[in-house]
Amino acid sequence: MKTLSLSVVGKGWFSQEMAYIYDLRPHDVENIGELTRENIQRWLNSNAGDFQSIEDFAINATTTTFEEILPWATEEGELVYADIMFPE
Repeated sequence: MKTLSLSVVGKGWFSQEMAYIYDLRPHDVENIGELTRENIQRWLNSNAGDFQSIEDFAINATTTTFEEILPWATEEGELVYADIMFPE
């Protein structure tokens, strides 16, 4: 079974940097439609209420291996995500 996860970075309501992973259910994927940046941004606008703004995101799939479906738009977004999610 393939599991899709949506990794997100952005600003919270108090202007702090935030990161989060959404585990997408089949219903979410159906609502997103084709996995394009525009469709995912539209879905996030309706479903990411803890964020004031979304700066970047990536979608990954896992079965027995890891597969990047839609990469980060910017290297900075990926680095901010890693810093928040995996602090030293």
